[in-house]
Amino acid sequence: MCVKQTDRTVDFMSSIPKGRKRRRQLYAAAARLFAARGYHATSLRELAEALGLNKSSLYHYFDSKQELLCHLLDDYICEALAEIQSLCSGDRAPWSGTMATCSPDGFRS
Repeated sequence: MCVKQTDRTVDFMSSIPKGRKRRRQLYAAAARLFAARGYHATSLRELAEALGLNKSSLYHYFDSKQELLCHLLDDYICEALAEIQSLCSGDRAPWSGTMATCSPDGFRS
């Protein structure tokens, strides 16, 4: 994703401070590895290798593998809740038409 700044186009990620950029990369890599191999089967060594880091460097970003998982789950839940809130913020719930179609009084063929 690019953002226009004055007369030049800059990579969006380059405008993020290095620590936050690396943390996002770490979380993305962890999510991919956990999804592909499972939480228990993924080692911190494998995560570090995927990022080109030493295993000990990972502890700069989190205290444990469990803390990393909790952060990923927290982000996922927050995104899901935001999506649900946006769906429900309209004048009517998105499922109201479907429910009217399926109810005995409103059944349409």
